[in-house]
Amino acid sequence: MVKKHTRTSVLTTQEEGTLPETKITLVKRSPDYNTALSQNWIKTNRDKYRGRWVVLEGDHLLADADSSEKLLKKIDLADGRGKFVTVVY
Repeated sequence: MVKKHTRTSVLTTQEEGTLPETKITLVKRSPDYNTALSQNWIKTNRDKYRGRWVVLEGDHLLADADSSEKLLKKIDLADGRGKFVTVVY
């Protein structure tokens, strides 16, 4: 769900004085659900996979390797599905 908030603000600068009133639209987006699942997986499995590259889909480990090059050879990132790729610290 995207919530839109409109706020009116008066902008000022020292050189030019007061600028005309400007409407600023702020959009607050909900965090991506799969990213939150992936981050939770990393927190849970950090000790086991520390120093390794992983690719996750949500909270499912799809592959891991000791380098990004080896990882990318194991997984198809072009299949159109969102994946979370990172090294675990």
